[in-house]
Amino acid sequence: MNLSKRALLTAAVASSLLVSVLSAPASAATTASTVSVKPLAGSWQFGDGNPADTVTLAAPVASCPAGSSYYINALTAQGSEATAAESGALLTDTIELGADRAIPVQAGSFTGGNTQLLVSTILPAGTSDFELSPEDAARPVGTVIATGAFSIVGACLDANLAIISSYVTPVDISASTRAPKPASWPADTFYDNLQWRWDGRATSNTGFVAFPTTVKVNKPLVALVQVTASGTTPTGTVQIKDGSTVVATATLVAGVGVALVRGLNPAGNHILTAVYSGDANVRPGTSAPVTIRVVA
Repeated sequence: MNLSKRALLTAAVASSLLVSVLSAPASAATTASTVSVKPLAGSWQFGDGNPADTVTLAAPVASCPAGSSYYINALTAQGSEATAAESGALLTDTIELGADRAIPVQAGSFTGGNTQLLVSTILPAGTSDFELSPEDAARPVGTVIATGAFSIVGACLDANLAIISSYVTPVDISASTRAPKPASWPADTFYDNLQWRWDGRATSNTGFVAFPTTVKVNKPLVALVQVTASGTTPTGTVQIKDGSTVVATATLVAGVGVALVRGLNPAGNHILTAVYSGDANVRPGTSAPVTIRVVA
């Protein structure tokens, strides 16, 4: 594909992809329902000093259906696909498929200008990438000030750029405050005041029981934790906390962890929670509290 043809295709898809996704016949959908985004979570900024901001987008099937000529990925707000054609942001170039219609792994970036316009719609009034509102500027560094639900849309297109099949994966995007620009940086350096993050990992559900629920001071009890998530088995660790104090740690095996909790004191009610660390595929989570009565 020569450069002029690539530019023409990218411009055409950018203006029509998201509307076309919804208008594609249901019978044309692929058997899988989501694209694979790797890593499923990460961070970026829209200014100098960006960390790695690349995502790898892999199709859910080995190839596009018969009749496909191109493949593309774009970002849009969830629930806005039908009206977001002009504000949708391409994450990758349009890929011309070979005879086997195999979809190559693609590296895309969140730092494009169209992405900036799209995700900035979730920011509170008075705050932008260039300037924080007085209220947001007063918040501690790292405070999340905005979150939004977005989608990465993958689509297979025919030679006329009509959608043959499409699929969507949800991605939550958040913005948090950053430290001010270092004084040593040149005054004309573009510096983004916000740290952006994406997260497409599965939501975790952390169940927690403890027994016995009445123990003597400094006597042990057993904490049993089960973490579940749709489509995957959570791994990693779970901390058992007494308020903000870690009193035990368990490693998950097949989504289940067991820990012995020792040293609860003084006498009285202690509120325990199980805090899951998360892993590459599953988000962190916290259980409902469990009340333990500690007696002298």
